[in-house]
Amino acid sequence: MPVPRIILIWRHLILREAVLSLLAQARLELVADYEQPVDAAMIPAQTPSHVLLEAGEEENGRFLADLLQQDGITIIRLNLEDNRLQIFQRQDHALESPADFINLLHAVRPKPL
Repeated sequence: MPVPRIILIWRHLILREAVLSLLAQARLELVADYEQPVDAAMIPAQTPSHVLLEAGEEENGRFLADLLQQDGITIIRLNLEDNRLQIFQRQDHALESPADFINLLHAVRPKPL
């Protein structure tokens, strides 16, 4: 199993410190970390598997849209206000029959809160 290549993009130092602590406990390391705002164009060159993004300013919307254009990056948006996270993944699936579409809907069903 490949080791995750993680980039952290944060606004509040407390979130950065908490994430670093959790990653250290799991023996995972960051490829890079940046204080917001960040230019999304510089992220793919570092070939991350995951981008941890602190929720916040309106620039997150444009940033997310730009990052979602990249294959193979899972974006996890962390929210300090309500301790929730959102996961964004770009996935491509080839559909060979109508049943493939229905099966995909069942496979990506959200888990209840």
